[in-house]
Order: sequence, then C-alpha cells, then structure tokens
Amino acid sequence: KYADVKYYDRNRQNPLTWTIHDGLLTPERVLVKELGYYAKLPRFAMTADVRAFQEEISNGIANNRPDPPAMPEIYKNTETSTIDGLEYQVNFQPTAATRVFWSQTWTHISVKSSVDPVRRFRTENGAAPRSASVAISHSPLPGWEVSASYNFSDSSALMSTDIDNLYKLERADARVARAFKMGRQKAELALTLQNLGPGSKNGDRKFYFDQRAMLTLRIGD
Repeated sequence: KYADVKYYDRNRQNPLTWTIHDGLLTPERVLVKELGYYAKLPRFAMTADVRAFQEEISNGIANNRPDPPAMPEIYKNTETSTIDGLEYQVNFQPTAATRVFWSQTWTHISVKSSVDPVRRFRTENGAAPRSASVAISHSPLPGWEVSASYNFSDSSALMSTDIDNLYKLERADARVARAFKMGRQKAELALTLQNLGPGSKNGDRKFYFDQRAMLTLRIGD
C-alpha cells in the first residue's frame, strides 16, 4: 500500500529500507466492461455461459528492479495495459449418470506503458492467449464414479523467469471412486491419477509437475 518495507536486526534496531516510492504514488485503477449471456436449456439438459470483457488498467504500480539488484527498490505508477477476452463454458448432462463440462478462453493483453522491457514482456504474456478444459464424470453403477479431466493453456510467461521463453501447460487426470457405508458413517475409497501424460518439465523448475497417484479413504460427511 505504501511501498514501505523495512528489515530490522534481532534487537529491532538498524532498520534497512528495502522499498520506497517516489512520493507521487497513487492507487491503481481498473475499468471493466463486460457483456455476458447465460442460457439454460432443460430440453437439452444443458446450460451455457458466455462472456466478452475488456479491462483497462492504469496507474499500475511497478518497481524499477535494478540490475544488479540494489536497495531500495523504487515503486512508481508506470503500468498501463488493456486486457481483451472472450470465454464460455458449457455444462451438459446427456444422461442421469453422465455429466460433461467444457470451457474455452481467448485473451489478448496490450501494454501502453511499462517500467522496462522485462515487465512489458511478462505483462503482455501474463495470460495464455488461448486455454481450454474438459471434464467428464460418469456413474456406471450405484456408488461408483469415474471421472477424467484435461486442461490446456498456451504461450504464457507465468512459468518463466526470463524475457525470452513462453511455455504451455497440458495436463490430464483421472479418478475412480467407490462410496460405501462403514458402520453408520459414509465412506469413500478413491484412486486418483494426476498428469497421465509425460511429466511437465516446461518453465522454471518450481513449476515441474510429475506423474503421481493417490489412494485415499474418506470417512464421514
């Protein structure tokens, strides 16, 4: 809020100023325009939701990020950008035992002003230009549930630590669950498989996501 961060020693002495502002810092502003439509189609066991939006961000706050790092970091109102997008999601239940969920998003970010080329690059690519997800859930027998999901997003800088690379994220999961009674308590035994495809090695290492399997037992509501 005030770009005022200080560090002290163990005796709460010798404050070290880490961040400051230029004395002219003002609140960020976001102007949002959106048009949406929600449709409920009982005849087709379907609902749909679509939204077009534009977000104009002005007076955005960023620091000077000196290279090599130096103290203090100075925060200023240097960021101005616009986010345009379109998204929709559909819920479809073809039978009482099956449900399908599908969504897609298209996003474009344009930067009018920024503190430096690195910040501009990371803002312009801060959201995937296109992403999608689909999930299917089916109950073949009473008490049983089988589900699978797939998620995809393309060309994002969120997983990078530099100015040159963009990464995509792709992941598929599956789950099988059995609900039953344990005495008077409700219980569920489930096997969940995450990232069925190759281990995700895109981007910085902290974003790596390997295949994994989990067996869980839940007792109670």
